[in-house]
Amino acid sequence: MKIEPTQAAPRAQRATLSADFIAHQRRLQLASVVAELLCEKGFKGTTVHYIVARARIARNTFYEYFGSKAECIDWACAEGHRRLFGAAEESYAAAETWRARIDAALGTLLRAAAADPALSELCLIHSMALVDREVMDRDAGVKALSRLLDEGRGAGGRVDPPPMTAELIAGGLISVISTRLRRGEADRLPTLQAELVEFSVGRFLADAVPF
Repeated sequence: MKIEPTQAAPRAQRATLSADFIAHQRRLQLASVVAELLCEKGFKGTTVHYIVARARIARNTFYEYFGSKAECIDWACAEGHRRLFGAAEESYAAAETWRARIDAALGTLLRAAAADPALSELCLIHSMALVDREVMDRDAGVKALSRLLDEGRGAGGRVDPPPMTAELIAGGLISVISTRLRRGEADRLPTLQAELVEFSVGRFLADAVPF
C-alpha cells in the first residue's frame, strides 16, 4: 500500500533509512580521503593508518565500512565513475538533439571533474595503475563516452566515420581532462566545454566546425 505524505513511516524503517544514510555518508568521506591520499602519496604510501588519521576516525570504524584499503579504493573509484560518467549520461538523456545531448553530457562531466579534482584524478588517472581492481574495468570511462558519441552516426548528414572514431574521441576527451587535473587546472575545465563539444561532434555532423 502506498504511504501518503502525511503518514509517518514506521520507526524501524526510519531507523534503517537513517543508518543507511549515515553509512553512505561515511563511505563518501573515506572515498574523498583516500582519493586525496592517493594523489599525494601513491598506492603504496596510502595506508589504512594514514586514511584513518586524515579522516579522524578509529581504525575499527574504518573496518566497519570497508574490509581493506583495496576495497575502499574500489568503492571510491566506482563513486568517481558514477559522479563523472553516470551524471553525464543522465544529462545526455535529458536533451533533445544529439548535439545538444553531447553538449549537456560534456558540460556535466567537466563541472563534475572541477568540483572534485581528487576523486576525478583517482578515477581517471590513478585507477589505471590498480591492476587488481574488480569493480570497474580500466576503460569504463572511454566506453561510456563512446556509447554516447556513437549514437551520432547518421545524425547530421555526414558519411559514417570509421568504426573506432568514437573510441578515439572519447580517449582524447579523457586525456585532456586528465592532463588538466595533473596540472592543477581543474577549475578551468568548464571553460573547455565549447571547444571539446565541437571536437566531439565534428566527425559526425556535416555542419560542425572542422578540426
